Amino acid sequence: AFGAGVLTVHNATHADWEWQRVACVEEYGTSVFGLKQYTWNGAGAANGPNCSTSGDNSAQRYVTVDAVTIVRDVIACGSRAKGSGTGLPKTGTAAAPLAEAPLPATPVNGAVTPGRRLGESGRDADSRKASAAAHVSTAFGRVASSLNTASTATAAPTGSITSSFVRPPGVRPLQREEMRKHLVEWRKQGARRLDGMHNGFSHDKRRLAEADADEIEQVHLGFKASGDVIVTFLTQASGTPSRVKWGIEGQKLSNVATGEVSTYTTLICPTNDDLHVPPMGEQPLDMARLASIVNTSSVLPSSSMSYKKIDQVSDAWGALEKGCVAYKNPFGYYQSPYVHTVVLPGLQPRTRYTYQPEGSTREFTFVTPAAGGQSDPAKPFKLGVWADVGITNVSLASMKQVKSFDPELVILVGDYSYADGWSPKWDIFGDMSEPLMSSVGTLGVVGNHEAAEGRYNNIDFKERYPVPYRSSGSESPLYYSFDAGLLHIIGIPGTYAPTGQRSPQQEWLIHDLEKVNRSLTPWLVVQFHTPWYSSNQHHMGEALTAQADLEELFYKYGVDLVFNGHLHSYERSHPVYKNKVDPCGTTHIVIGDAGNYEGPALPWSDPQPAWSAFRESSFGSGLLTVYNSTHADWEWRRVACGKHPFHHGQTHAYSMDFSASCATDGDDSVQRAEPIDKITIVRPMEQCLNVKGLGAANYRGLDAALEPGSSMFPIIAGVVLAVLAMGVGTWFAQRYLCGEPGKNYEEDSCLGNESSDEDS
Repeated sequence: AFGAGVLTVHNATHADWEWQRVACVEEYGTSVFGLKQYTWNGAGAANGPNCSTSGDNSAQRYVTVDAVTIVRDVIACGSRAKGSGTGLPKTGTAAAPLAEAPLPATPVNGAVTPGRRLGESGRDADSRKASAAAHVSTAFGRVASSLNTASTATAAPTGSITSSFVRPPGVRPLQREEMRKHLVEWRKQGARRLDGMHNGFSHDKRRLAEADADEIEQVHLGFKASGDVIVTFLTQASGTPSRVKWGIEGQKLSNVATGEVSTYTTLICPTNDDLHVPPMGEQPLDMARLASIVNTSSVLPSSSMSYKKIDQVSDAWGALEKGCVAYKNPFGYYQSPYVHTVVLPGLQPRTRYTYQPEGSTREFTFVTPAAGGQSDPAKPFKLGVWADVGITNVSLASMKQVKSFDPELVILVGDYSYADGWSPKWDIFGDMSEPLMSSVGTLGVVGNHEAAEGRYNNIDFKERYPVPYRSSGSESPLYYSFDAGLLHIIGIPGTYAPTGQRSPQQEWLIHDLEKVNRSLTPWLVVQFHTPWYSSNQHHMGEALTAQADLEELFYKYGVDLVFNGHLHSYERSHPVYKNKVDPCGTTHIVIGDAGNYEGPALPWSDPQPAWSAFRESSFGSGLLTVYNSTHADWEWRRVACGKHPFHHGQTHAYSMDFSASCATDGDDSVQRAEPIDKITIVRPMEQCLNVKGLGAANYRGLDAALEPGSSMFPIIAGVVLAVLAMGVGTWFAQRYLCGEPGKNYEEDSCLGNESSDEDS
């Protein structure tokens, strides 16, 4: 039946528990789908023995209250008297079990030890499952015996998966170990200095052996506010302090910042079919691992509702429920590593710092970006841009390229890891991107692969990649702004949150746009994932509603540049507004081409729209170089093209061509073979009032100028009055000097000189 309960604690040993029924349920028929349907019957004790739930055959089915006094027997049960409040020592290792806890008969292989790197499966899933099998089997044996149903309990095999499974090869390209091998080779080839630039590997402490043994991993930088940098790092074992030593490079690391640690859990939901059969690269999903998770027959008795038996590895994909491992499967949840976030406060702009997470054998260096409004003609501001990254070898090449740009700041326009419900890929992405993201701060936004794929609902983005939303007056980490150099950068979720009037996203966006001081940060840049302007037939029209809700705002406030991802291709527009080229409009750049496993996006729409300036379906990243308040260079560089490795109709799969003269198979764009797109962007200050700005009291269009308090109001009012006076004078002359209003006339006719109709 249905009800609720209350626990009343009287002292250290005695408490009362009471449950009260509020209603029973009676079956009254079946639905059109053949499911039983129920209705409520009665409320509480008022119906007494007349109320019971249909089908309930328990002895207490008519009882309305269950009340009992609970006594803690601290004499007979010594474990209930334990606990002094001091807790376990924080040694950086996994906590030891209490003496009373049952231990496995033999040591479990692969136990967590300090500094040990765990594999793709997360925190020793095999070991935990083997240990759980022994304990669960014993526990179910006791339960089955007490219920006289011991005959239904099946013997649990000793292995973690049925022996008839055919396992595929264990090593796959760009799993965690493969990713480390790529990074090692890169370092051996001189990546410690790329184009004369620091690589984030300070001195010689970034050696492979130390990095691989280091318990600190996936180090990356974000921002809490201007001058406050967030260091995020992950550990597999608990107990590691959330502390970072830091200081100006070349000086002693005398500053210590303390932060916080968290961990999170997600249901394993590999919702993207491309995990199973990827269009590009090797299969990122370990099917043997998935099969060992789905198959619980080696651990649980068949009487358990969590029991699931499959016979072949290939059966695992079809055994998922709505794209997920069943919620009742105790091994169907990904447990994240421990996520540490530490704020380094009050840093100076354009200053090189060194930092070291406590417990790490490595030191890292980074340079803080220019402060808002700060500009130096001898050192233009560089902003690196990439999106739709993933963990393929092309993703790695794109990361290296962004690193080679030597940017002060990087934006990642959504779709980070392409984990898509196979969450260990988040950790692979963290390893891969560490050389870049540990040395340059990143501002990112969510894409569909953070919001929807894998049923993630943005939890991984929020936990791992903090953004400065509180300092920009935002209520959500999905939208924020940040000033750096001459740029005011806005990040919003776009289509992945409501965009209409009075929606939190639009309300915050208007408020933020009103605050922009174009005399300090003249360049207004917005990033969101799903593009408004794309001539690629993939994802066409997905953002029409958001465009209708927000484009007029962008035009009114003079947004200079919009960066998008989502389309796995590159496209740049001319300045555009409402699908027409407009010199006062916004330049839109789609750059979702960093190399994820879904492959390039094709085909293009034909003909190419007038607003589309450059389009190419290959892979790369971009750099925005801002010189002053009016001039900037934009450059996109290609890193690879897609090639069909199969013939005979199997044209969905791609291999990579990294040659300088490559072109993606099937790309029919005019620029399909161009390795670089480079332009100079000039802000039309005199021509377009919407981008000019008036300092703190920004120019907000004609409607703002017409407000009585506006500095432009007297001028505009005077012009309007003069026009009205001229109109009244003309009417007076027509009516009283030259005949009826509307009659054709010349000045001579008003003096009595006639003229022909043609002259008139």
